[in-house]
Amino acid sequence: MRKLVQKARQRIVAYASKWHRESSARRFMEFCRRKWPWDPGVKPDSVVLIGLFPDKIATYCNAHMANDLARRKGAGIEAFRITTRASPIVQKVYASCGARVRLDASFAEGAEPKLRKTADEMFAALESKWDLLELECDGIKIGDLVYDSFLRYYSEPTVILDDPRLRDIIFQTLLVYTATTNYLKARNVIGFIADDYSYHENGTVTRVMMRANVPVYLALFGPQYFIYRLSGEPETGGYNYPIRWPFHHFRKLFQALPAEEQIRCREKGRRHLDEKLAGKLDAFTLVNITAYAKSEGKVFPGSGKPRVLVLMHDFFDSPHGYRWMLFPDFYEWCCFLFERASETPFEWYVKPHPSAWDAKKGSLNESNRKIINELQTRFPKIRFLAPTVSNRAIVEEGISAMFTMYGTAGHEFARMGIPVVNAGDNPHIAYEFNYHPRTIEEYADLIARADRLPCSADADDIAEFVYMNYFYFAEHCSTGANPLSEEFFADPNYHELCTAPNGYDRLIAAGDDEWCEAKMNKYYDEFYRNDLSLPVPAWEPLLATAMDIKI
Repeated sequence: MRKLVQKARQRIVAYASKWHRESSARRFMEFCRRKWPWDPGVKPDSVVLIGLFPDKIATYCNAHMANDLARRKGAGIEAFRITTRASPIVQKVYASCGARVRLDASFAEGAEPKLRKTADEMFAALESKWDLLELECDGIKIGDLVYDSFLRYYSEPTVILDDPRLRDIIFQTLLVYTATTNYLKARNVIGFIADDYSYHENGTVTRVMMRANVPVYLALFGPQYFIYRLSGEPETGGYNYPIRWPFHHFRKLFQALPAEEQIRCREKGRRHLDEKLAGKLDAFTLVNITAYAKSEGKVFPGSGKPRVLVLMHDFFDSPHGYRWMLFPDFYEWCCFLFERASETPFEWYVKPHPSAWDAKKGSLNESNRKIINELQTRFPKIRFLAPTVSNRAIVEEGISAMFTMYGTAGHEFARMGIPVVNAGDNPHIAYEFNYHPRTIEEYADLIARADRLPCSADADDIAEFVYMNYFYFAEHCSTGANPLSEEFFADPNYHELCTAPNGYDRLIAAGDDEWCEAKMNKYYDEFYRNDLSLPVPAWEPLLATAMDIKI
């Protein structure tokens, strides 16, 4: 009887939650239709393209930008969904903002047999994981997108070259490419608003748009809002490696600042990092927890041997976000590192990434735990710490070095005097306060000498990096304009509150602000004052343009 009552209560709670969620979404859709009514004067073939990103705040900010751009150019707004799924509610919400799905698999109709044959041939020709990463379609790189999609969709730590699911993603990527190129023949796309371009559908659409010289934008939302025009590196054709922050040019950008401004910026970066290392929450990284809490009890046994720390990554979280790596993925990196580390006479400790233990990730969380357990069994000489162990405690008890693939903690440990070794391109690549080996042989040598690596970190360089990575673009591209009210961001948990069943109601209240709209109109006026038909600019003139905006 008790179980029946418990099940009944669970059903009532689930029904109530669904009712609140759908009611909140309906109210938001009515709000969007009033805010952005259909314009009968739009050009039928001229469009702003947008993805169906489900995050509620991103939905509103992207729709706000799309509607303004469409109004300025007399264009319509269309969304895409080609091989991936989107909930009916999300599709209806975007439709209420003017963005109905128009780019779909029908634009590749009739091409499927040929594409399947091509996918079969590509799949059969794969001899290594590097072969997969080098896959291209008409000059556009797709291998990294296929690779990361396989890991993410199937919770696999590494690619399985003979897995038919891999062939399916290759086919889907070719389908996305074909549909998008055919869509561009039928539509004059005057702007594309990107979202998560690390995976096969969004990533392929983004690269096709950039190759076609369609302006590609990101709306950076939060307490500081600004639009960023996505650029690409010339050595990759300008579109195979779209970048958000030109981290490899940080030094050049910083040196362009006036001398007195450099002093202020370094001090801001230094103060922020010192506060973080003292245990203050950092809104840019883990948000709700700190990796530098005070220690409770000892971390290491007193063996007297040199200790080396390895900071791991989430195995499924888009490993190919940077330009190059010494290893094809995080798992291959771990196996190489742990195998060589096991041959050294000192102790190696591994700390899993905190986000890989995030209960909100559900199955991904469990899959990360499973891989960690397998690695523990396979490499018994490597010792694994809890992901909650304080980095401050680890350093205080003493380590000789820290190894990571491209972790953001690279500058943090360097600031504490610990030599840091990366295994590929990383945010700190423009600076010398970390080791950046370029070959496997060089990396293996650093592993063997991990107990005696010198740390030549310069405190000013680290402070400069912190400013560039966390503050430069917000200060130079943001103007105080925001499509959402200040009250919305007053609660530090604003993002989590929007995930509640009535989360859309918060957006209605935050978006119904005349003061915000006036500021945004002026911001858009300044941002779009150049001819939108021009090719995507490189990052230098882009930032020069953004820095001129005054509101």
